[in-house]
Amino acid sequence: MFQSFKNTLIRNFFIVAVIPPIVVGFIALEILSSSIGREITHRNELLAKSIAAELEIFLLHPLKLLQQIRDVSDKSEIISQNELNDFINSLINNYAFFNSIKVLDGKGTITLVAPLDENILGMDMSNQEYYRGPLEKNEFQWSQTFLDPQDGQPTLTLTILLKNGMLVGDLNLSVLSDIIDRVKLGANGYAVITDSDGTAIAHRDRDLVSQRLNVKNLELIKAGMPRNDGSYRYHYRGVEKIGSIAIVPQTRWMVVVTQPVKDSFCPP
Repeated sequence: MFQSFKNTLIRNFFIVAVIPPIVVGFIALEILSSSIGREITHRNELLAKSIAAELEIFLLHPLKLLQQIRDVSDKSEIISQNELNDFINSLINNYAFFNSIKVLDGKGTITLVAPLDENILGMDMSNQEYYRGPLEKNEFQWSQTFLDPQDGQPTLTLTILLKNGMLVGDLNLSVLSDIIDRVKLGANGYAVITDSDGTAIAHRDRDLVSQRLNVKNLELIKAGMPRNDGSYRYHYRGVEKIGSIAIVPQTRWMVVVTQPVKDSFCPP
């Protein structure tokens, strides 16, 4: 009986003396993990938003340049066709993000192109989506992305209405890959840029860009598709990941910063 009483005392002492610190430690660990998780999420969201802001500036620059050309072109009674051609060629030579700039007349015919390409000069472009779209909507419009047939790089078309026609600029988007290459996020974290349809236009694996990989069915991309900035947990090929999304307003591109959950809690 004494032995039984002794065992009961020892057991109760163990419960009173040992279990509470374990419980407290467990709660403290949960609080710490939650705090670290919020900090990681906040950091990744800031990184995604920073890249999106950089893309906004990148898109604003060619828009301003084409608006300058529009202002010059609309003064046709002052400037000659040759002078306009020289002006556009100077912009092409000084700003590498333009693959080409075309001037279309009111019927959609190319009347000027820089750099000069005799094969398309005089071509009818009135059946192109970029020609029809802006006439029905705004004074300028961004197209969906596509691969340039000459260099295979992702490309974007910007169109601006003129008094008697349209100005069309093809933008080379290869610089986007240079932007995300600067992102260093542990051993397995990285950034991706997709267009509004979920097609990769900048990825650390360049082959996926040239293959026009579409990830719109990925849990993370589905969450971001309705223009939802934020962070989401998702699974990809059996790995739990955390991804933060920021939307580029002009084109509705998605900037994604992603890394495995287990890596996110490792020291840098």
